[in-house]
Amino acid sequence: MVSSARIVLCVTACLLLASCTTIRLDEDLADYSSEITRLLGELLADPQSGNAMRDLGAIYMRTGNPVEANEYLQNAYSRGNRDAKTLFYLGLANENLGKTRTALRLYEGYSDLSTLSPYRRLMQGRYAWLVREAAHSEMQQRLSEEAAISDAEVSPDIVAVFPLTYLGGDDRYSPIGRGLAEMMTIDLQNVSQIRVVERARLQALVDELELSATDRVDQSTAPRLGRLLRAGKIVGGTYNVLSGENLRLDASFVETVSSELYDLPPQTDALNNFFRLEKQIVFSLLDELGIELTEAEQAQIERVPTQNLQAFLAFSRGLIQEDQLDFEAAARSFQQASTIDPSFSVASVRSAQAVSLGDAAGASFNVLESATLIEPNFGPPIDLMASRIDHLGAGVGAAMTPGPDSRKPAEEAAGAGVTLTELLPPPPPPPGRN
Repeated sequence: MVSSARIVLCVTACLLLASCTTIRLDEDLADYSSEITRLLGELLADPQSGNAMRDLGAIYMRTGNPVEANEYLQNAYSRGNRDAKTLFYLGLANENLGKTRTALRLYEGYSDLSTLSPYRRLMQGRYAWLVREAAHSEMQQRLSEEAAISDAEVSPDIVAVFPLTYLGGDDRYSPIGRGLAEMMTIDLQNVSQIRVVERARLQALVDELELSATDRVDQSTAPRLGRLLRAGKIVGGTYNVLSGENLRLDASFVETVSSELYDLPPQTDALNNFFRLEKQIVFSLLDELGIELTEAEQAQIERVPTQNLQAFLAFSRGLIQEDQLDFEAAARSFQQASTIDPSFSVASVRSAQAVSLGDAAGASFNVLESATLIEPNFGPPIDLMASRIDHLGAGVGAAMTPGPDSRKPAEEAAGAGVTLTELLPPPPPPPGRN
């Protein structure tokens, strides 16, 4: 056990030195002297107080001391404190100690928290951001090793759906290709016999290769993309809005290993029937792959999220803005789609996700700053605007150590025999009396 005298001496020293900073607001440990004294009093009275440990950990994070923060927060966690605040700050501490994989596991727990908790939103956004960053790191690594990628690394049951290329000249319809690809991806995710490449990984590859919206995925380019994504089949195509407001879709897929191209039947219908065309493309693809659907899978694919073209256009614009990291604009576009068609539930979900990404994206300092708005009375007052200006660019060039694979960190860690106990090492003993 750590003696109470040692606790007081350690805290006093930290208050005097306020050292070991990584990310921080314009706050010092000395700013929290009265709060620290109160919390230490709680721990002396009850060494098992998880809330006191949690709040001390939050203070250390806010003042740029992740090592000390991690010690207190792990103590709180190991004693059953699994509230949103504990998980958020413990994730942030691990992230700043280079334990990104552990941070991902902790942030992923947002789905088990109350939707009313603002920390849930930050955890959801931070999880999505780290997955995006890990996807970019993975694609950079794959590109550096591209010459050594073998056919054996390509999985025949993995499918990647790229945005369709627009052939027309009316810019109003240029976002549709992104939206159609996303809906095809969502539909294919309902099929148990295949796996679909996540949008984050696909977009990371597009970014790393600097592909533009006019770069067409075809028989010449698809095999390379497939090897980099480990995907056995690459789906792409083109579309155009013809005279009389008709929409034509021409889709195909390429087998990565053999480079064989398979054209799907072209689809043409009224523009307002865009989802009918999308469904026909999906069913044609599955037929060509020889996949027999269950009744439940077919019913899921046949569901139409919206029949409103303007709502779908707004949704598609939101996808583009999100890929461009303009999360505020994306949230507005998704919300606009939901407002136009309140039954378009996918749009409302994406709006909330874009808001959480906007709050939690970028350098870890940014999400820490967002957390101060949740509890404005916790600690000394701070001028957030001045602080943001002082720290502008703090995350530029910051290194990140992602996990080995960003697709499904929690599932893949569990599949590798890694448990949460292993990811979170045994915590130090809690402070208390001799």
